[in-house]
Amino acid sequence: MKKKQLINFLIVLSVLGLVVSTYLTYHHFTPLADAPCDVNDSVSCSIVNRSSYAEIAGIPVAILGIIWFVVFGLLSQLIKQRSSLINYLTFWSTAGFISLFYYIYAEWMLRSICLYCTIVHVIVLIQFVIVLYLHKNKPK
Repeated sequence: MKKKQLINFLIVLSVLGLVVSTYLTYHHFTPLADAPCDVNDSVSCSIVNRSSYAEIAGIPVAILGIIWFVVFGLLSQLIKQRSSLINYLTFWSTAGFISLFYYIYAEWMLRSICLYCTIVHVIVLIQFVIVLYLHKNKPK
């Protein structure tokens, strides 16, 4: 894939991540009797999204996800005009990747997997790998 195609793919992934994070934010504040991601006690967005791990300093992590994907998408768009911004995107992507460890740890502690959270985790991981590739192959 060419650089422009990869950046466009990053933007599409950001939009997808934004949509999922928005749903998770809604789910955090609105009790859903039959959430589509609640399969059983081991696979339940409700258990994870309403746990003590679902907030950091009183802020729902789903809102942090919304912020993260908006910034990621904007940086990706800006890189089309100024490729020198790849360092900022690399930093932002690395921060997102590192945060995955907290979220996966939370699910492990709760003994429950949130399917929609896992979608977000996979998106962040794919974005991280693509950004590392772009960073490695940036113009000197």
